[in-house]
Amino acid sequence: FNPNWKPIPSEIDQDIPVVYITTEKGAAITSKEEYVRGYISISDKKGRYSDVKLLESPMGIRGRGNTTWEYDKKPYKIKLDEKQKVLGMDKNKDWVLLANYCDKSLMRNIVAMEISRKLEFSWTIDMIPVEVYINDVYQGVYNICQHKEVANHRVEIAEDELLFELDKSMDEPVHFRSEVCKIPVNFSHPELPSAEVTKYAKDYFRDFETALYSDDFASPEKGYAKYIDVDSFIKYYIIQELSYNIDGKCCKSTFLTKQKDKKMEMYFVWDFDLAFGNCNYFGKYYNLDNGPTGFHTRDYLSDYTSGGVNYGNYGKGWYFRLFQDPAFVAKVKA
Repeated sequence: FNPNWKPIPSEIDQDIPVVYITTEKGAAITSKEEYVRGYISISDKKGRYSDVKLLESPMGIRGRGNTTWEYDKKPYKIKLDEKQKVLGMDKNKDWVLLANYCDKSLMRNIVAMEISRKLEFSWTIDMIPVEVYINDVYQGVYNICQHKEVANHRVEIAEDELLFELDKSMDEPVHFRSEVCKIPVNFSHPELPSAEVTKYAKDYFRDFETALYSDDFASPEKGYAKYIDVDSFIKYYIIQELSYNIDGKCCKSTFLTKQKDKKMEMYFVWDFDLAFGNCNYFGKYYNLDNGPTGFHTRDYLSDYTSGGVNYGNYGKGWYFRLFQDPAFVAKVKA
C-alpha cells in the first residue's frame, strides 16, 4: 500500500465493525462527482458478519445524496479498486455509507429493510451498522450497504432493460414527467437511453396512467393491471403506509423496473430515515399528523400548496386511484 495508508489503531473499540478510511495526502471529500483516492480498512474483529475479519483495499470515495449531502454528517459512495465481499455481502466494487443524520435512532432504514425482506421484494438492500473514521477523525455510526445499481445480486435485469427512479429532484441526465399524472421519472439504467428507448418509456407511463384514470381502470384487460405488477405495487404500499413514510407517494426514492415481456415492477425500496414518525414537517406543509394513525400513501391525490411553496413537483398520486378498485383493496387486505 501507499505509505499514506494507515492501519486501524489498536485502541479503537470494535464492538461493531469499523470502517477506517485514509485519503491520499489527507484530501478532503468535497465533491459528489469527483472521487478522492485513498485506502479503506473494514474490520469485523468479532466475526459478527463474515469469516473475513479484515478487508483492506485501495479505493475512491466521493459524496452522495441530495438533501443529505447538505448535513453536517455526510453520506459517501465508495468504489473499491477490485470487487470484494464486504462483511459477507455480495462481491462488488460499489458501496454506500449512509449517514442517517436525520434519524437519531440510526435504525429506521435497517428496520425497513427487514420489512422489505419479509414482504419478499425482488431485491432487499443489505445494510450493516459500522463505526466510520476518515483521516483519523471519528464520523459516527453509519450503515454500509449495497449501491442501487444493475448488477448481479442487486437489480438483476438485462443490460437493455430499464430501471427508473421516481424522484422530484430529477437529477439524472435523462428525465421526464409522466404525461397524465406529472410524476417525475429519472432513468437510472441506462443512464443515457436512446431517443427510441426514451419514447418507449414515456409512452408506457402515459398508457398506464391513462388506463389508471379511465372508466375501465378496474378491468384486468383494459385497466391499470395490464401495465403493472400489482403484487409488487401492493408490497410497496404496505411498507410505505406501515412506516408512514413522507416519501411513500411515488415522488421520491421510488424504483421501478421494466423488463422485456414483463409488467412494470416495484423492484426494491429505499430511504426510510424520515419514516416511522420522524418527519418534522408533516403539519407545516400537509396538515397531517406525524403519528402512527391515519393514511398517507393511500390518500395522496395531487399537489399541495402551503406557506407559499407549491408541491406540484410531486405529481398526482397513483394509489388514491388504485384504492377505488375493490379488487385492489381486497388484495391489499389479503
